[in-house]
Amino acid sequence: MVGSLNVAFDDKGVVTECDGAPILLLGDSFQQPTQAKIEAIIASHPNIDIVKPDPLIAQQLASYTKRVEKRAKKVIGQAADNFLHIRIPGIHPSGVELANGSQIAPLVAEAYLQQLNSRNYGVQLVIQNAGGVRIDVFQGDISIETAYTLLPFTNTIYVL
Repeated sequence: MVGSLNVAFDDKGVVTECDGAPILLLGDSFQQPTQAKIEAIIASHPNIDIVKPDPLIAQQLASYTKRVEKRAKKVIGQAADNFLHIRIPGIHPSGVELANGSQIAPLVAEAYLQQLNSRNYGVQLVIQNAGGVRIDVFQGDISIETAYTLLPFTNTIYVL
């Protein structure tokens, strides 16, 4: 997150004033014929700024990008079958009817249940929002990339 933060302190180091705002950074290559209109809207918002790519930062990130891409291809498991995903019960884009919705969300919940109980939490129920699952998983290799694309959010698990 990028933003501005203004904090004022008294002589004892106690905060007397605090304000700020997030700044949404955007590239400048819009795919619509109304770029001037979009730029005018952005210019009217003090917490949105158009930024140019920084070549030095891009160069520094390139070495990490190569390593991440290589690591992402590492196989960490196998899918014995195709597991389809839609957020709500209905017809999957492949034409398969999924009367219970996602085939993956229940597997994710089961995995959380097993992992928590392997750590002696004594969990009896896990709920997984199907919206947190993002892709189908097809029979064959499961890579680190598959796992991160399947569950891209850094959710917190609460045990009650």
